Amino acid sequence: MFVFPKFPHFDNNEVNKAIRLLNQSFYPIMQLSERIEAEFLVYIEQYEEQMRLLSTRIDNA
Repeated sequence: MFVFPKFPHFDNNEVNKAIRLLNQSFYPIMQLSERIEAEFLVYIEQYEEQMRLLSTRIDNA
């Protein structure tokens, strides 16, 4: 959340426009982070599986 101080030289339209612009540019960042998080979780699962298989091979050698 963004907070803008109330200064006399800011009118409400300027503050509202700034908030709207921040919200518009923030949304794509949130979409990207959600996609990266999902891909990262898949990567972690695959990595853990590979390490488990490698450990099993070492134990059986």
